[in-house]
Amino acid sequence: MSPTARDPRSTPFTLVVCTSCQDAADEHVMDVLRRAVRACSHGVMVSTGCLDRFLHCRAGRGLYAAVQPCAADRRPTGAVVRLGPIASRTDAETVAESTYRRDLQACG
Repeated sequence: MSPTARDPRSTPFTLVVCTSCQDAADEHVMDVLRRAVRACSHGVMVSTGCLDRFLHCRAGRGLYAAVQPCAADRRPTGAVVRLGPIASRTDAETVAESTYRRDLQACG
């Protein structure tokens, strides 16, 4: 059995979060996402400028992000899933749990 099969938090992923369109209320959502990434030994979070053409961000509605499963060496192993708006702590926790389980369609 692979280590990933035993511990879903060892599943590698890259999470890209638009921070240009966030407001102060989104900081608690960012905290949940940061903790989720830190809890995964191969999770990476990238904060970026607005990716409106890809994420269709809307200021004041919550955070927008994209997540992609990958190998430990960062090679993509699946499709990119767009996320958002991630407007509440509950939304962010759903994203975190879905990312761990690789059930990315559930949060997209």
